[in-house]
Amino acid sequence: MRQAKKLFVSYAGRDEAAARSLIDALRQNNFSVVGESKELKTEPNWQEVTEEAIQSADAVIVLVASDEAPTKYQDHEWSYTLEAYWADQTKLLIPVVIGDAALPSFLARFHALRLPDAARGWSAVIQALQSQVVTPETVMAKDTAKLRERLKTVEDLAQRIKKREAAW
Repeated sequence: MRQAKKLFVSYAGRDEAAARSLIDALRQNNFSVVGESKELKTEPNWQEVTEEAIQSADAVIVLVASDEAPTKYQDHEWSYTLEAYWADQTKLLIPVVIGDAALPSFLARFHALRLPDAARGWSAVIQALQSQVVTPETVMAKDTAKLRERLKTVEDLAQRIKKREAAW
């Protein structure tokens, strides 16, 4: 049994102030944050570097602070986060929702931490991480190709719905 100590934080650039505050709080509480989003986006092979960071993390925190559409970076991070979770269900996936932002549908089955605003601190997130213990267990291998195919179908449907809404 081990506590999740190595974290990846997924966030949109528009939410950088809240993310920076969260990352600082995590580090002050002896958590290691890997693959900082701002640094990853400048890499020519940012997709591979992002995937490696997510893969190496014990936990992924998905910070959602607005209802705006996800960026291409978030889309990639979110897709790969799900793939990494499906491949290793001991990896913690913790959605953190600020204010009244909507929880992205891909996180619907996960318990989200809802915070009124980022200014009040991150104690709920720290407590959740400190109480979570990652227990290695035998997990049956998943057919990731089928899961990727399902995710692609859902993403395609979401894009078609967005296009229809924009046409109205």
